[in-house]
Amino acid sequence: MLNSTKLISFKINFMKRVKHIFWDWNGTLLNDVDLCVHVTGNFLQERHDKLLDREMYLKEFGFPVIDFYKKIGIELKEEDYGQMSIDWIGAYNQSFGEFAELHNGVGEVLLGLQKLGYKQSILSACEKGLLDTLVKKFDLWDHFDSVHGVEDFKAHGKVDLAHSAVRASQLKAEECMLIGDTMHDYEVAREAGMQCLLIGGGHQNSDRLRATGCEVLEDISQVLNKFKNI
Repeated sequence: MLNSTKLISFKINFMKRVKHIFWDWNGTLLNDVDLCVHVTGNFLQERHDKLLDREMYLKEFGFPVIDFYKKIGIELKEEDYGQMSIDWIGAYNQSFGEFAELHNGVGEVLLGLQKLGYKQSILSACEKGLLDTLVKKFDLWDHFDSVHGVEDFKAHGKVDLAHSAVRASQLKAEECMLIGDTMHDYEVAREAGMQCLLIGGGHQNSDRLRATGCEVLEDISQVLNKFKNI
């Protein structure tokens, strides 16, 4: 068994292999947690007369999102979920300007990693058209080699998308790292053979993130220093 010093050295040496960083979008680069709590809470109250607060959201949110809805009391059949997803994203877009913004330091971190020579892309369970629109809205497009999103608004997950993104990078999977804010990001990285780094302050609380065994940083501002020091 590796002692703590050797384990740290092993992790640093493994991180040195990283050539391409894949960023999750919602909760990692985009701070939209309060927006999602607001929209989902309204749906829950209007349809089931139940309340949702931020603490419950961070404790229960996960993928596929339809399972999260069931956990908090929204009963859905698969055939109803498609329409609810469309209604939900409509409410999300309507309230976006009031509740959502980039996490502090995003631009500085992305630019700093570019200067260090890393390629960067987005890997998200967000619908591709909306994802492209938001990345351009925040003037981040030029930071990325590619932007990978899904085909619909159902947020089932992104395992298949990760496999295709790694293939498109023309790199070995271990030369790619996924940085995200949920346990699903860790699961996706493992399935695709990628390295992973998790960040608190997103859609799941830090206790849940640490339970994966993956390294968890407090916020995105720490990512740049992490890569500068390897």
